[in-house]
Amino acid sequence: MSPSTNPVGRPPRAGGGAAPVRLVRGFAHELAHGFARGLARRLVHELTRRHGLELATLALLLAACGPVRRPPPPPEFFKPPDLPPSDVRAVQLRGRVLDASGKPIANVPVLVIGGGHSGERPVTNAAGEFRVSGLPPTLEGYVAVHVPGYAVAVREPVRIVERNPDSVTLRLEPEATIDGVVVDPDGNPLANARVEARGERRLKTPIRKGATWEEVLQLDVVRTDEHGRFHLGGLYTGEFELTARWPRAVDVFATTTTVSGARDVRVRVDPKERDQVLFVGRVVDAVTHSPIAGVDVWARPAPTDEELSREASSRPRVVTTGSSGEFVLGPFPAARFELGATYRAPAAREAATWAQSGAREPGLHRLDIQLDRDER
Repeated sequence: MSPSTNPVGRPPRAGGGAAPVRLVRGFAHELAHGFARGLARRLVHELTRRHGLELATLALLLAACGPVRRPPPPPEFFKPPDLPPSDVRAVQLRGRVLDASGKPIANVPVLVIGGGHSGERPVTNAAGEFRVSGLPPTLEGYVAVHVPGYAVAVREPVRIVERNPDSVTLRLEPEATIDGVVVDPDGNPLANARVEARGERRLKTPIRKGATWEEVLQLDVVRTDEHGRFHLGGLYTGEFELTARWPRAVDVFATTTTVSGARDVRVRVDPKERDQVLFVGRVVDAVTHSPIAGVDVWARPAPTDEELSREASSRPRVVTTGSSGEFVLGPFPAARFELGATYRAPAAREAATWAQSGAREPGLHRLDIQLDRDER
């Protein structure tokens, strides 16, 4: 074999050292981008014809490796994989509301909470069915419903999505109730006292984690009537903590624990049990004994000797009487107090005043204030 010829007997072309390298690189580039194998066969034939079997064998090995596969894109974090693109027209949740016997309940507003704390209140149809669309998607929503005469019901978590939506069935049970009375330290009924109920069943979804079922549907707060009595309805069977707060002094309160179905719960609110001083009373005319509205009643702890030397003292806390002339002032810690009342009638030459001072122990202190109104 002549040294001037290649293994197949053909003389090399001019510049043959660089051309094969360029051809192989180009061929690999074509394979990496998935071009047709017909083009690959033509390139192998051309390499064999021009440059011999060695380069053709290399090309065949590259072809056997197949096209270069790109790695898959990274996952989209913070986006649930089964949430489709938003479509406000798509049904995201459907469900039914039934009574204890399985009969549908119509015309019931159902609270559905989706992503971003947004909610809808669809109303059930004659078959007790409801459906929701247009909410921000979430995998941790919840559904709540209350019908008079039935216990509050909550279902969680529910998927608010537009693909394969959840189907929720809420079967309602007859309600349990709690009845009772709120009284002051002397056993007198407290009208318009705020009573709060907190049950055992709490939400677990992050949207309102820890909220009680009755709180979700605003069944957890009632006010006492003029006889101090209260009624809590729509409750499930279980244990409840009741908190009664003094009218116009919510920081004065008492708590007790009871169970649903209780009929005569008695809650006694006494500031002394929390080492508090509370002033309550009424302002009346000294002559006619009729109540006076618009009187500023104030109280503050008496300044100490050190505060007097610095000409510093706490600012008084002021309340204004209503049409009944009554007021509630406090709570305060135990201390010596300065008390006062001021009233200026529209046609009076000077204001009518009242003042008192002295030490006050924790507890309820009643003040009956009489003012001599000068309207001449």
